[in-house]
Amino acid sequence: MSGTAETPLYKTAWKLYKTQIGKTIPTLFNFTMICFAVFAVAVLLPESLYVTFSFVVIPFFFAFAMSDSYLHHGTEITGRQFYRYYATYFQPTFFGSYRLIRNFFFAILISLAGALLTSAVYFGVAYSTDAAFKAAADAMLTEFAATPTLDLSTLITASSPLYYWLLAMQIGEFGALSLAFLHLTARAGLLPYLRAIMPGGNSRMINAVYGTSMKSIRTSYNRDYFSALWPGYLLVVAGYALGSVGSYYLVAIWGWAADSDVTVQISKLASYMWVGGLLGAFLTLLFFIPYYFQVMGLLIDKYKNAFAASSLTLANQALSELKEAQRIASEQAKEVEKSLDEAKKNADEDKDKDDDKDDDSKDDDHKGGSGNHPDLSDYGTSDHQE
Repeated sequence: MSGTAETPLYKTAWKLYKTQIGKTIPTLFNFTMICFAVFAVAVLLPESLYVTFSFVVIPFFFAFAMSDSYLHHGTEITGRQFYRYYATYFQPTFFGSYRLIRNFFFAILISLAGALLTSAVYFGVAYSTDAAFKAAADAMLTEFAATPTLDLSTLITASSPLYYWLLAMQIGEFGALSLAFLHLTARAGLLPYLRAIMPGGNSRMINAVYGTSMKSIRTSYNRDYFSALWPGYLLVVAGYALGSVGSYYLVAIWGWAADSDVTVQISKLASYMWVGGLLGAFLTLLFFIPYYFQVMGLLIDKYKNAFAASSLTLANQALSELKEAQRIASEQAKEVEKSLDEAKKNADEDKDKDDDKDDDSKDDDHKGGSGNHPDLSDYGTSDHQE
């Protein structure tokens, strides 16, 4: 088995990377050109990344992973096969493998925390060290105390010390969003491999197998994961920072963020810095991605027995629950049948009683009246006498 305890997993991954990187270059080139096209659109419309990342970048990332996996088995991958794997991602077996919706939700929460933290740190440091910032902040707080609904754009200009405070807050928000989302997506990178070796299971069942297995292997898995991939995290942070700073100066030179509303201007500038940061992270990770695939392949190979054991455990549990449900259903059916028999018996008894009452009523009619109805003969006699 690859990645044994005697040989650290990262060493095995690095050895495989060096021997396979030449074969990976054509697929890496295809993936790079696609990502460049995505970033070209993002330069014109930064918000497009929310769509293109989910429906273009990630599916092609999956296609890259599957292509790399087949290369390890000695199968040559053509461009046509690469694009076919892109379509495979949208099949029920693999769609949602990277848990993008879940990752984005958690990344949003982390980004809010990042914005608050960046804002608080910047405000605290600037307020205590910069007299101009302190004066502007005091003036802003005074205006807000007098008019709580006052628009920030009427208080802040491009030359105001508060301008960079708001910009830092949005930079912190976008940075936390991006880095958290990339981390969570990378952590889910094992799921496509798990779904590939469990083709008969649905996505919910496989996710359950993954979650159950992680409870027993988390410590060992995290040690292998982070010992192999920590350089990638450094590359992401460094690339994102350099890309953000570079895009800040480029946007300032070209004037892309210019707007009469200073809050809109800050939002535009932060968005372009976000795109630049992601582009920088991509460029620094470009040749690290094939190594990441090597690590994922070794991890699934090392822990496949744990996943198989969890799969059997969950299957037995589901079978037991099914048998219990069938037992309960059988008992409930017997109870319903018993209730129906009792209801039928009661109905027959009520019918017999009604028949007896009908017979009694007929006898009373023959005797001149029924005890259940008033005798009107007296009323008739009285009228006649009058």
